[in-house]
Amino acid sequence: MTFDFDAGVDRRGTDALKWEIPACKWNAPEAIPMWVADMDFVSPPAVVEALARRVEHGVFGYASTPPSVFEAIAHRNPYPRAHFDDHRWNHMVLKALFIGAPLAPIQGLDERANAELARILCDFAHERWAAGRPVPAELWRCVGPFAEGPAIDDLSRVLKSDSIEEQRAAAAALAASRDPRAKQLLATTSR
Repeated sequence: MTFDFDAGVDRRGTDALKWEIPACKWNAPEAIPMWVADMDFVSPPAVVEALARRVEHGVFGYASTPPSVFEAIAHRNPYPRAHFDDHRWNHMVLKALFIGAPLAPIQGLDERANAELARILCDFAHERWAAGRPVPAELWRCVGPFAEGPAIDDLSRVLKSDSIEEQRAAAAALAASRDPRAKQLLATTSR
């Protein structure tokens, strides 16, 4: 399909930021609004059709982000490790688990692990257990270095799992813990 990029659309009177603000704010209707990255062309038919289908559907509730979009941000990308504060980092890791995305491709996962993330992930594990759902084994990788108290109890539970993958994840997490109970638990399990 070809588009006519020489025929613009008059956007005045449509609440278009690009055209309304110069005239209202500065009383300068002749101003050329080059400071707004907006197009003055009709949207492509595919976009108009997709929006029309969505409007016809009639439900405008919350939508989720496709996993591929999340993974483009979270996986193999140095930006989150370098620029996310702990709050955003922790919730990115939680979101990965929530949508079933693997943690391994997240750059800086081990170096950015923190006590608050460990607590959040233990809470997530408890929610999954309460709902009868599996807990991803790689979750424990972020818990291990900060495992103490109730987290050691959680790891003890995982260590008794029927899944070899879960047992290995729990053992690795316990080995990374500085809590003396973790070392005792590993010693009694390895016999």
